[in-house]
Amino acid sequence: MRLEFFSTANLCSAPIQFMEEKALSYMTDQHKRMGLIALAVIHWFAMCYLLYKNRESITEGIFYLKERILKKEDHNSEIVFDKYMSDEAEERENGSKVDDVSALMEDATELFEQGSLEEAKEKFLKLLNINSRDVFALRGYAEVLRLQGKLAEARAKFEELLKIDSQNVFALGGLASILSELGELKEAQEKYEKALELAPKNAFLLRGYATNLHLQGQLKEAERNFVKALEYEPRDFYALSRYSEVLRKMGNFEKADAKFEEAMKLLS
Repeated sequence: MRLEFFSTANLCSAPIQFMEEKALSYMTDQHKRMGLIALAVIHWFAMCYLLYKNRESITEGIFYLKERILKKEDHNSEIVFDKYMSDEAEERENGSKVDDVSALMEDATELFEQGSLEEAKEKFLKLLNINSRDVFALRGYAEVLRLQGKLAEARAKFEELLKIDSQNVFALGGLASILSELGELKEAQEKYEKALELAPKNAFLLRGYATNLHLQGQLKEAERNFVKALEYEPRDFYALSRYSEVLRKMGNFEKADAKFEEAMKLLS
């Protein structure tokens, strides 16, 4: 039996009616188990849809499925499905658990943006206690540790995140920044290059990459990447000031002074 139904693209884009039909097509004696799994997936999708689109409760999502799907099936199917979902239904009555996670995410993000790092870290840690593989929480927790100067701990968290998602641009960039600070410049360069393959127009990655090249004495390459970074983020004080240093080392004093003045104007 083909399982394209379970792909992320289909799950996120298919109308619920289409998904019901797909699930019901599996509800034969031969594929009863697969049909029940499909219904469980739709249960999750419907709940998310109701929560984030219509702001309704998870319980209503369950009722929706019973009315629209399960009434079409035999009694045994409903018993199995009820057994499969009962614990989750009790836990998530009225969407409380999902709402709690959503609120924690919002609080953590707001505190981080305000610079309240210790409080943000506590929120990220609570999210990780709920789900240790939460990519958002791992990234935020690692970034807070990095900004607090706890580089070894931050490195471990970014590496943990990359084990979950090896192509996470934020984790690659964060880890590259830490490696550069620790003087592991070649390793940092590899991480920056991998991240830039995924996000070639990311100004902050380009700036970090250029800085790392500068530290290795690769001035021409550093200059080229600072120029690219400033194309995408022309008011980046850090990039302008570091670019000025590179130009000065290359003997281009006039342009170095101009870039330094440009950077200083951003502070006024």
